[in-house]
Amino acid sequence: MKPKRQPSGGAGILILSRICTPPLSRPSRSYLLRFVPSRKSVDFIRPGGSKTATSPLLTSIVAKRVILQKICGEAHFSYPLIIHLYILSMVNFGNASAVAVVPLLLMLCAAQEPGLAISATPAPPFKIATPSPLHHCSGMRTVKSVRAMQHLALGWKLSSVRVGFVPTMGYLHEGHLSLIRQARHLVGSRGKVVVSVYVNPTQFGPKEDLSKYPRDFAQDARYCRKEGVDVVFAPGDEEMYPHDGRGQFSTYVTEEILSRGMEGASRPTHFRGVTTVVAKLFNIVLPDFAVFGAKDYQQAAVVQRMTRDLNFPVRIVLGPTCREPDGLAMSSRNKYLEGKLRSQAVVLWRSIQKARAALRTRSSAISAQRLKADLKSFIERQPSARLDYLEFFDPKTLLPAPKVAPGTQMALAVFIGRTRLIDNARL
Repeated sequence: MKPKRQPSGGAGILILSRICTPPLSRPSRSYLLRFVPSRKSVDFIRPGGSKTATSPLLTSIVAKRVILQKICGEAHFSYPLIIHLYILSMVNFGNASAVAVVPLLLMLCAAQEPGLAISATPAPPFKIATPSPLHHCSGMRTVKSVRAMQHLALGWKLSSVRVGFVPTMGYLHEGHLSLIRQARHLVGSRGKVVVSVYVNPTQFGPKEDLSKYPRDFAQDARYCRKEGVDVVFAPGDEEMYPHDGRGQFSTYVTEEILSRGMEGASRPTHFRGVTTVVAKLFNIVLPDFAVFGAKDYQQAAVVQRMTRDLNFPVRIVLGPTCREPDGLAMSSRNKYLEGKLRSQAVVLWRSIQKARAALRTRSSAISAQRLKADLKSFIERQPSARLDYLEFFDPKTLLPAPKVAPGTQMALAVFIGRTRLIDNARL
């Protein structure tokens, strides 16, 4: 982009795009920022052309936290207003080189961020975007690039914008939406809610349903938009597990104690895939809160342990299990249940109720082995039901409980036809 010549005798200017007025002003009015390098100040210009402010505006903007992510890409300005700045044109400043304009502006901004690295070769058009501090002022974005998501997340983090994160594999249902609402409650209207939609291949075994796992991204996007999600992060496999000339993806995260039993025993590589993808997502989204569903109780415990052990600055929040009116735990895999299989699937919830009823009739703890045998017989009365595992365990350590008492956690996995369902509850 060639710089335009400033008319003889005129002051050089850098025109920046319109910004919204403060919330207490008339909301429809917009202005222009005009940077005048000769006096290192900014004019605040009304649409009609009259000037309303000078350098204090620049001082006010610069005094706030400034994040410059990539000079050739985008930067973020944190400011009490909703600011969306774009460089529209550059002009020559007399004998000065036009290319010095942007570095000069950036140097003024970076004065408030001493550790900031600055490049002096912007590639026009140079975009300067701002995460809106008001949730209702920005529409939902879909991001598919890891790099772009990290840029957004870094901007939010350095602008002290709280981020709530809900990782999902898509095909969203009311259970997912309840987690999204919880994330919004945690970060408030000024925070950001990110939902990832990614069917993670590394948590599926070779004989599992990766290729058949239900997907409907258009529907997921509609649900997220309705719930006020700020960003849907929907990467592809090549983004999450890149293969390049240096070799295949070969780094994994494993938790070695809580992941041993139950799901870990039935699906040997499952939790390695879960912890790896969650660790990657935490590094990409940089959330303050991550909300997981209680239906995957062991998974949530493993993620909490990984978060603690690897010092991720993320608070793990557990949302309650959402159930259908007949008690079946909501799951994307419920889509597979057709005809009589759907009614038989309720046996998981009825097994939990049966265990609770057994405790109510006893004044002392019950042998876990005996109760397991009774419940296995109860479950497999359903013609299409086959028990994978049923465990009673301590809810904190996940260690098996030889005796079942109130407060013991129960978890089970049952095949209904070819569909594997899980559930759990505190007794």
